[in-house]
Amino acid sequence: MTDLALADPSLTETALTQTTLSATALTETALREPGLTDMALTALTLTPLTLGLAILGVFALAAGVALLVPEMRDRLAYAGMANWPAVSGVLLRRDVVEYLDNTRTADGKPRWQLQLEYVYTVEGRDYLGQRIGPKPDLYRHRAAAEKAALVFAPGQKLIVHHHPHNPSDAVLRPVAAGTPRLVASLMLLLGGIASLVMISPLTPPPPLPPSVIPRADCAAWRGTYQHMADPRFVARFVRTGVDASAASPYFLNVFTPSQRNYWFRFEMSNGYGGIHLIPVKNPRLTADNEAPADIHDDGTGTDTHSGEEGTALLNEHREQLRFYPLDHELRILDHPPQMHSNRGGTPAFLLMPELGNLLWYEPGLLNGQPGSAREELPRGLFKLVHCELKPLL
Repeated sequence: MTDLALADPSLTETALTQTTLSATALTETALREPGLTDMALTALTLTPLTLGLAILGVFALAAGVALLVPEMRDRLAYAGMANWPAVSGVLLRRDVVEYLDNTRTADGKPRWQLQLEYVYTVEGRDYLGQRIGPKPDLYRHRAAAEKAALVFAPGQKLIVHHHPHNPSDAVLRPVAAGTPRLVASLMLLLGGIASLVMISPLTPPPPLPPSVIPRADCAAWRGTYQHMADPRFVARFVRTGVDASAASPYFLNVFTPSQRNYWFRFEMSNGYGGIHLIPVKNPRLTADNEAPADIHDDGTGTDTHSGEEGTALLNEHREQLRFYPLDHELRILDHPPQMHSNRGGTPAFLLMPELGNLLWYEPGLLNGQPGSAREELPRGLFKLVHCELKPLL
């Protein structure tokens, strides 16, 4: 890709995207466009927050699986106990003893087990049983085990569940009670999944494929632009059945990480007034041969203002919503893209300095929906990264 850039500089801007630059190509880009290098590096860098969430998510998932697998294995092994035949039995003795598997609590103290001994009869034969449930009844403190033992008394009649083919295997409680290990494993799994899900909106999407048409031949409606500091923001020029304005037949569509579309038409002022963006309603939802209406000429689109005050605020922002199309050498073009004219060719970069300000403070001015959630667009340029054979919108 470096050789391609050196052989034909006109292909560089569309063949290289900021998310797929190799180290060599990035160095070359820095030499040509030093002002853009920081933004390209930002897009290539994995943020500490994203990295931390990824590590936390993977660790939590691994720990959750490590706890859940043996827990589910034990439960599946005793899944049929609930259907074991039941017979009458009599309790012979009860006791609280130290658990002898050499395991201890976190503070180094031993665990305590409630032990029972009971007799039951199956098909005329007596059997001796000791198990209460699928697992031993263990307690962190002896006093807790002794309190649990008070439920049982020698001579007490019991209901005993035995294995249908091995009567010597019996329990008093055929269903395993909920254990801290099961709860902990589920919490870790849910936490791990949540951490990985949170990464999604923080991670730039996969880079678009390289251009299939040389930049010089890329019509405006074929181009796709990504913001260099946050590639989740995408911009495109869109042609419909009606000219957007006298300044340009194209509408500008900006797609944001919150899955919202913002639409604009272009307006040009005489002299040094430059190019401005006027928010409009979705032209795709407008009747054929009808231009979409501007967003709330009466000012009702503002989040905190209405009436004459809102109209004044809207007009103020309109004048400030500047649009700068730039060529691959960062020279400002005099016109927005045109259909059949040498004026306003397809820009290599787009600069909209006030767009982030409105998306953060007054998004209702842009979509006509008061109370819309704010969005954070970093300062920077939109860059032409792809050229489609067919329009995407």
